[in-house]
Amino acid sequence: MQQRWIDQPASDEDVFDRFLESSSGFLDQHISVILKAGPPLFGFAIFVFYFYRHQFYPSFDLFQFSSLLIAAAAIGFTIIGLLVFALFSPGISIYQLFIQHKHVKGDLKSSLPYLEDRRGWWVLKLGSLVFWLPFIVCTLGLMAVLMLAPSLFPLSVVLVPIAVTLLFGLIIQMVFELKPFSFLRYIWAADVGVMIAGLLATFTLGQSAPIIEGYQIGVWKWAIYVAVVLVVPLIAALCAFFLIAGWNAALHFSIFFALVIALYSGLLRMV
Repeated sequence: MQQRWIDQPASDEDVFDRFLESSSGFLDQHISVILKAGPPLFGFAIFVFYFYRHQFYPSFDLFQFSSLLIAAAAIGFTIIGLLVFALFSPGISIYQLFIQHKHVKGDLKSSLPYLEDRRGWWVLKLGSLVFWLPFIVCTLGLMAVLMLAPSLFPLSVVLVPIAVTLLFGLIIQMVFELKPFSFLRYIWAADVGVMIAGLLATFTLGQSAPIIEGYQIGVWKWAIYVAVVLVVPLIAALCAFFLIAGWNAALHFSIFFALVIALYSGLLRMV
């Protein structure tokens, strides 16, 4: 009798596992230096880019320069910290309260294909329906309200994620044949996470729009808008989905993509 996949021993470590192990060792050795030097350098770069863009080069004495470094460190910690939180937090409640719930996890295991070549599509479908697509739809809903009825935006921040999680909760329940009313658990687990991811993408797009509109690039600006709407929720979804690989994996990717988003925003303002 052929052994079921769930009873088979785990496979050996792959490249991704070795990467996580080596990066964990690197962070363990250099985390103090990164935390001490990274945010001040990032904040200081903001000041330098600002001076360069406006062709303004003030002279500093030692006290003023020290004050500038302290302000740069505070700005760097705040910006990077908020971005890491916005990328890392959406997946926590969804993973812990929904995917890891005993009934949901059992049903998901039952729906996992036995054949190896079909599991990739199954994982992609799970990640898209649980994370990526809800984040995108929430972003589109918030942006639509912001453009058409700005006065209703505070209310939409609450209502749009509820509507989105209700829709995708029902879809997830049907696609993966979960127990009745599992969609209610998804609403409970994913509402805040979808809200945070939608706000992150909406904020990124809102900050980029005035700068993009200033460029004479024709239809290419719409390509940038579409890319932001797709890529930022995708990044948040990846950081959330990597919780399956462990907290370290999700945190590593959250820090990396937080730096990427911060760099994107900085370069966009410099060009």
